[in-house]
Parts: sequence; structure tokens; C-alpha cells
Amino acid sequence: MQNELKQKNEELESIDNDLVRSSEFNERKSRECESLKDQIGQMQNELKQKNEELDDLRNRLSSLSASKLDGDPNITDLGDPNRPLKLVERYQQLYDNLWTDIFDELTDSYHDVGSSSEREKMAAMEIMSIFERVLQFCKHLVEDQEKTIISTLTCCSPDNLDQNASNIDISTIRNIRKSNAQQTLPSIVQQYARQNEQELSGLIKDFAEECIAICWLTQVQDPPIAFEFNYDHGVQLDKDLMREFTVSGDIVDYVVWPTMRLTSDGPVMVKSVVQPIKKNVNLK
Repeated sequence: MQNELKQKNEELESIDNDLVRSSEFNERKSRECESLKDQIGQMQNELKQKNEELDDLRNRLSSLSASKLDGDPNITDLGDPNRPLKLVERYQQLYDNLWTDIFDELTDSYHDVGSSSEREKMAAMEIMSIFERVLQFCKHLVEDQEKTIISTLTCCSPDNLDQNASNIDISTIRNIRKSNAQQTLPSIVQQYARQNEQELSGLIKDFAEECIAICWLTQVQDPPIAFEFNYDHGVQLDKDLMREFTVSGDIVDYVVWPTMRLTSDGPVMVKSVVQPIKKNVNLK
């Protein structure tokens, strides 16, 4: 009996010791947890501070870019949905989709014209004339806007701006216009429609409106994106600038779709489409 009591006492003592050790372990782990919480809180505060510093640096870099890199088309804001590469995609889609639709319908509408090649040329030339009119409209609007704003700022009439315009930071005006180009686009479409009502009706409407969007967004770039139309009939086909339409040949007959350049003297972004004079095949 005494041996059993002794054994039980030893077991109880062992359990007590285990409880003490467990309690000490829990207290130690609790202190470690509190210490880790403090460290995490400190790290979160440091992270917040670093993020704030990073945001500040980004804002300062953005401001520096805007002030130092204006007019350099090779440096673009990757967050800009209307940056040059996006406009290239849009310009190509216009030709691949809406241009093709209107070309097919116009070609069919010239059913009284003798040959299919003549019908194709008439349709292509009519579509080209729409794009060229829209482009000239947007170019003139950009120029007129700048003159009007400078005239207002200098209190001079638009006819007497030369000596005063040099004192105005024109890049600021262009940045404001560019950043608001998408928002002002509907009013540009309306203004064009008032002058060219016939082009914004029927099957031409969707094509003309997309031409307005592309031309407006390209002309508010600084410097503006350029388009080339004037490849004369009879000139040599330059495959660095042009690609063939429906026939093969070395001599240009007419231009179907203009070249798109990053700037007036910049790299070619989209080749023009031209219809060559068909080569004669001599059978011997």
C-alpha cells in the first residue's frame, strides 16, 4: 500500500512539474507572439512609409517626364490608351474591318461601270478622299485651337501672334489637349458632321466616325503622327513604304491606303497599300 501511495505521489509530482513547464512554455511563447506582433506592426508601418515614398517618387518622375520629355514620340506613357502603338493597332483594324466593308459595298454600287478594276479604283479613291478630308479637318482644328488659346492668353488677335506666341509654353497646352482628347472626341464628331452631313449617314457613317477618332487622336500627339498619300501615278513601288493591293507590279497606279509614320520624318509604322500597274504577260 505504501509503495502504491509513493508511486502515486511521484506521478502527481511529475504531473505538477509538467504543468509548471507547460505554463512556462506557454508564457514564453505568448511573449514571443507579442514580440512578433510588435515586429509585424513595425514592418507594416515601414512598408506603408516606403509605399508613400515610392508613390511620391513616381509622381515626381511623372512630372519630370512631362516637363523634360515633351515632344519626344519615342518615349511614351505605357498607361496611355491612345499612345502611338495603340493608334497603330486601331488604324490597322480600321483598314482590315470597316474599310473592307465599305469597299465591298461601294464596289457593288458601281455596277454600271464596265470593268471590276475600274469599280475597285473608284471605290478606293472615294474612301481615300473621306480619310484625307477628315485628316485635314483635324489638322486645321488643332492649329485653330492653339491659335485661339494663345490669342486668349496674350490678348492678341489670331493674326498678330508671331512675336507673342514664343512667350507661351505651348507644350502645356498640348498636354492638356492630349489628356482630354478622348473626352472631346464626341464634340469633334459633331463639328465635322455639321460640315459634312452626308458622310455621317448610311453605310459610310461608322467608317467616317472611326476616321475622325483616329485622325483626332493622332494629331493631338506631340509631335503629331503623320500620314502620306502623295505617291504619284507612275512612281517606282518602294516595298519599304508600300505593299501591293490586289495585283503585283513595280509601278504605282494609285494609292489605296496611306502610310502611317511616327512623325513627319519618323519611322514607318504602317506601310501604305497601293495598287500597282498590272504587269503585262507576254506569251511566247
